[in-house]
Amino acid sequence: ETRPVVPLADLQLDAGLQGESTGTLRVSATVACNDGSPVPAGWSVRVTLGDAAGKKRKEASSAVAADVRPYLFTGHLAVVGLEVSRVNAWSAETPTLYDVTTELIGPRGRVP
Repeated sequence: ETRPVVPLADLQLDAGLQGESTGTLRVSATVACNDGSPVPAGWSVRVTLGDAAGKKRKEASSAVAADVRPYLFTGHLAVVGLEVSRVNAWSAETPTLYDVTTELIGPRGRVP
């Protein structure tokens, strides 16, 4: 049996700052089968935020929407939100960067 390939089709990242030092990150991940068929249930997206030294700061995941009923289906989308305390805000004087890793997790809990 041939199974469709399920890749991440699109990523949108929106980072922000609340107050003096709480960072926010919203990742919207669109998933699509290479043959145009609906994405089967059980897929999820995991987002990991790390600092410049490689230390993991926060991790979260969300299921990929699989309900394709009319009027309910908005696309095979997973939205992951993170809040991280004690971040260093980016500025021209101190351009602090953070690493974001986004992984598509299959129904069996593995990265395909």
